[in-house]
Amino acid sequence: MLQKSGREGLRKVRAKFAPSPSDRRRTDRQPHDARREREQASTQVESASAQVPRITRLLALAMKFEGLLQQGVVKDYAELARLGQVSRARVTQIMNLLSLAPDIQQQILSWAQAAPDRQNVREASVRALSSEAIWSRQRERWKSWFARPDHAQK
Repeated sequence: MLQKSGREGLRKVRAKFAPSPSDRRRTDRQPHDARREREQASTQVESASAQVPRITRLLALAMKFEGLLQQGVVKDYAELARLGQVSRARVTQIMNLLSLAPDIQQQILSWAQAAPDRQNVREASVRALSSEAIWSRQRERWKSWFARPDHAQK
């Protein structure tokens, strides 16, 4: 008896909250339109970001993170990591890009405007460069990378 009354109660609840036919038509149409708009926006973002080198996007992200920290929107790197669903170590790696000399940062960010011939700059190489505390040494290594005919940064 309990099972039977429990099932009937569920049917009543379902019937009570079922959308009307006009509501169903509206809700069916809205998600489809919204889904199409999201797909178009996603395609535009993907095509734009495919042209921008990864290192440029990461440096811009580091600058955005720094702004969020200074404004007090986020408390620390740990909170950034939680929100971004990445490790704290990864956030630290990204933030260390801000240790690059300002002119190197500017050059990397300028790659977003024009398709550079330097897109083969590896993130690991730039991270290693950012660990150099003396900017003049950073600049020397940076210039030496681009002086090579193959532009290989290792």
